[in-house]
Amino acid sequence: MVMFPHVSEEKTQSRNPIIFLYKSFGVTIGLSLFGIVFSFLFPGIVMKIITVGGEILPGAIPLIQFVGLAILPLTLVYIMSNYLLAKHSSGFLPILVGGLVLQLVLIYSMHQTPLRMLTGIGIANATTCLVMLIYIFREHRQYMEESTITPKGI
Repeated sequence: MVMFPHVSEEKTQSRNPIIFLYKSFGVTIGLSLFGIVFSFLFPGIVMKIITVGGEILPGAIPLIQFVGLAILPLTLVYIMSNYLLAKHSSGFLPILVGGLVLQLVLIYSMHQTPLRMLTGIGIANATTCLVMLIYIFREHRQYMEESTITPKGI
């Protein structure tokens, strides 16, 4: 959300604001990877932090280890959505709806265990993230092509 006014300002001044997206990705991926590695190496500490009495629930440890992997793509989708909203672009909304439908289908079909359901959520989030990245790269490439076209006579 911090990048929203900066991206919007760059867009209104006909400049390319994609650097803000790259910076947000860098910070988010770095922090998330730290959290994922920490939860894999020290799941008991994470369990003590998130439970009220500091209890360790052995069955929940695999879920704690996997939840960061499932959530990271969703976080990146959130960042890309804010970026595109700040650019006044709404062409990504069908991608979000498709990702939601995919997530619902995978939750319904993979609901046998919490870990399988979390796997389905991770797959849906990763797919949505990949399609959003493709959308942003295409939009950026189109912007770059349009900005390099110079009027005749110059």
